[in-house]
Amino acid sequence: MKRLLLSMLFLALIMTTVSGTASAKSNHMSEKELNKFLLNAGTPQEILESMDLDTKEFIYNNSSDGEVNYGAKNTNFFSVDPQTNKLTKVVEPDGMMSAKAYISSSDLKLTLYQFNVTSGGVSYKDIYAEYNWIDYTGMGGNTGVDKDHIAIAVPDGWEIQSGQYACANQWKADYSGATWSAPNSSACNNGNPGEYSLYGAGWQFTGPKIDSVFHKGTVKLRMRKQDSDAINRVVVLYSEANSSAFGYSVGFTWGPASVSITPNTGSNNTGSTDLSW
Repeated sequence: MKRLLLSMLFLALIMTTVSGTASAKSNHMSEKELNKFLLNAGTPQEILESMDLDTKEFIYNNSSDGEVNYGAKNTNFFSVDPQTNKLTKVVEPDGMMSAKAYISSSDLKLTLYQFNVTSGGVSYKDIYAEYNWIDYTGMGGNTGVDKDHIAIAVPDGWEIQSGQYACANQWKADYSGATWSAPNSSACNNGNPGEYSLYGAGWQFTGPKIDSVFHKGTVKLRMRKQDSDAINRVVVLYSEANSSAFGYSVGFTWGPASVSITPNTGSNNTGSTDLSW
């Protein structure tokens, strides 16, 4: 009965949610076509196999306005400590632990992708930061991803390109046969960051406000190197609101390839991943 009620709630949420635009194009291609696009961009086969269909389509929709070449990727896993209720990075297995067990012991996965894009004769870096709540039971104290934040920080010597942002999130109920909702940006300000800095951008999620569902999403910014000596590194920070009660808000502190998110009221959990190339 509980799963039936959850299913009905989930379907009602989808029907009543206003769809947002995940990207400027929102082109729907077959997975075969998306794989061809990414392979032609030099994406290694093992990286391609680790992407789901929604990630592939999001990258195509937001980076195919020029010549695209794969750059780099990094992923970290986090678990919620049952005693402190804090996100802790899961130590990568040393061969004694299978990859499957490694993933199943995690609650949150954070991934950074970097793609090289040449458009109008100008070279850019497209940065994608992806979160995936593998186990929603680790989402301590929060209601879904409501009032969670995600931010990308860049180093000195890089210029973030105005109007080249994107964001979309998705959810899936926990019952047999459930599928992911369509990528939707209405819960993250239609893809526009709520926080801007010379050193990065941050997005806030405003729903869905339901527990017992899986959540994932991706944000993107484009940057251009202005100083040939600038380091090639970006950082993503995910902030989980321990309470999404009325009045919860946060403050951002930025530095070169550095960002912190501090609640003005209440508390949060954070996890961070970096990528160098």
